Amino acid sequence: SPGVQQLASGDPEFMRDEVLILEGGTSLIGATAYFMEAIADESIRPIWILGVIGASNAAGVVTAFAPIIRWRTLLIGLDGDPAGETAALAAAAAARRVGAREVLRIRPPAGAKDWGEAAP
Repeated sequence: SPGVQQLASGDPEFMRDEVLILEGGTSLIGATAYFMEAIADESIRPIWILGVIGASNAAGVVTAFAPIIRWRTLLIGLDGDPAGETAALAAAAAARRVGAREVLRIRPPAGAKDWGEAAP
């Protein structure tokens, strides 16, 4: 799997890969499990996951990882609580500033409050 430098280099092999930002360690683990099978089956594009500790840090993480977010789709999978919704707006604005190709707000499946609860 590529490292951050390889993702940031503009290597055409990885240009269609997407980046998912989410909140907390359990969401990082849950989202990895949730998406792993679909990625392996090639039914969705590869997704590189960035976890933030505290939703309010999401925009800063987007800015810090600008080289891998630029030209890619950023999926914002922060929690659906008020803090997560506010942070999602800030992260989306930061992604547009750093040149994301597309920004999408995604949420865990119905019944799950975060991606940690969505894991199979």
